[in-house]
Amino acid sequence: MFLYKNKNGRITFKLLLGLHKDNKALLEFLISTFKTGYIRDYKNASFYSIENNTAIKFLLFSIFEEFNLNSCKYLDYLLFKEAFEINELLGKKWRS
Repeated sequence: MFLYKNKNGRITFKLLLGLHKDNKALLEFLISTFKTGYIRDYKNASFYSIENNTAIKFLLFSIFEEFNLNSCKYLDYLLFKEAFEINELLGKKWRS
């Protein structure tokens, strides 16, 4: 799931992957491979999150550009990426 929200006037972006707790080892593998993110457990599920903008920009975007998602997940990704890029452009203008 691709998320973004406004925290006190600052837009934050997040990738959230949820799996059944029996598959937590896969999420731990992602952390050890990507060297970023964290895992939270909730009831019978484990969730892997990445909120680091550098990791989102250089790691996730390159993965999803090479390996396309299917169905509406791909459209969700495109909207997330566009919002991320717009936020970067506007952020640079406001800091200038």
